[in-house]
Amino acid sequence: MSAGASKKWDEALKVYERFAANFENDRKTRLEALTARGDTLRDAGRVEESEAAYRKVVEIAGAEEPSLNANARLQIAYLYKDRVRDYEKAIAEFKEVEKADPKDESRVAASLNGSGDCHLALKRPKEAFACYKRMLQEFSRNQPHWVVRPAKQNAVRAVMEAANWDEGIPFLAEIEASEGDYRLRADLAINHAHALRQSGKKAEARADYVRCQAYYASEADYLYACQKGVVELWVEEGKAAEALKAAKSLYDVASNDRLLIEACTIAAAQLKAVDGHLQRANEFLKFQKFGPLGPDGKPGGDDPSNPLAEVSCDTDPARLKLLQEGFDKTGDSDAGARQRAYLLILMGKPKEALGQFRAQFARCSEDGIQRAGAEWVVVGVKAVQGHVTELKPFYEWLNYGPGGKDGKGPKDDPFKALEGK
Repeated sequence: MSAGASKKWDEALKVYERFAANFENDRKTRLEALTARGDTLRDAGRVEESEAAYRKVVEIAGAEEPSLNANARLQIAYLYKDRVRDYEKAIAEFKEVEKADPKDESRVAASLNGSGDCHLALKRPKEAFACYKRMLQEFSRNQPHWVVRPAKQNAVRAVMEAANWDEGIPFLAEIEASEGDYRLRADLAINHAHALRQSGKKAEARADYVRCQAYYASEADYLYACQKGVVELWVEEGKAAEALKAAKSLYDVASNDRLLIEACTIAAAQLKAVDGHLQRANEFLKFQKFGPLGPDGKPGGDDPSNPLAEVSCDTDPARLKLLQEGFDKTGDSDAGARQRAYLLILMGKPKEALGQFRAQFARCSEDGIQRAGAEWVVVGVKAVQGHVTELKPFYEWLNYGPGGKDGKGPKDDPFKALEGK
């Protein structure tokens, strides 16, 4: 700390000390001055002195000033948690907060969150879960999102680490249902599916992954993660044919280079698993690398084919019903069009999906143009033609329209050609 900063802290401390001395007969004002002195010492990094100041507040406040007493207890707990890293002492202090003022829901909520964090740091997820659960069930209603959100996220972590499935899985469903933020709700939903999977309920987990896809179709990365979970569950059950169908959908919804490379690897592995040899797997990978024209870029000769084109998506009625339910709830907007496009791909209707990607591109705001265009091509076109080679005509159409890059047009809309296949 610089000499100038230290001087400013000292000047502030003198002001609060004078207030405390001048208002010795005014309990509340004196306590507020002592609290401010503790806050200043804390901010100055003088932890032991800060704790002593807060302890003085606790001593004077007693039961007569429960709010100031509880606040001082809470600040002491934070000192042990965040500055000293003595989590056991922090937990002990957090417990005192509710004793000091059980009616102060905000501070009780903060103390439960703090205790949960400490238990996690001490690798006691079961105890952590109990803290977060109580906080969320009893005290979250009137708390700001920046208090509730991390509690929900940490509760998920505690459930997973404790493997407390009987209590944790229903609770994850409960907090998903009560969450207003779409992205966090999607995160809670996929973790509910993960929990079902880890608990050994494979069929329920698979259905829950599909539910996540149906109701959170705006989250393209979650769509992929859920589909990957479905593939892995079929693999775990030794059902290679079903895993291959799921792998085809995984390939179709892959929306960037990283996911596409992973999806190709998974699809090739499932082709090998079904066949018991590498012929179709190698043919698929060759097709992905060179496209239908092969290494020489010319038609004829030993051009590769796409074995994945022979594979249908999973047509299980229960799965398709869930996806259709999600489809029917999409809105009349660019976001709704995007959701419908992804759901149509998962339902094995990629040509229809191209029309929805077109609608998304037409209706999206300026901020969404790049994503909408990329998904129309990388996801939509890929799902129809089965590869990502020869995409230049599609990007040129998006950028220059029928006139073309050279302005000599007219050029046909390449997307319509695919939609009409």
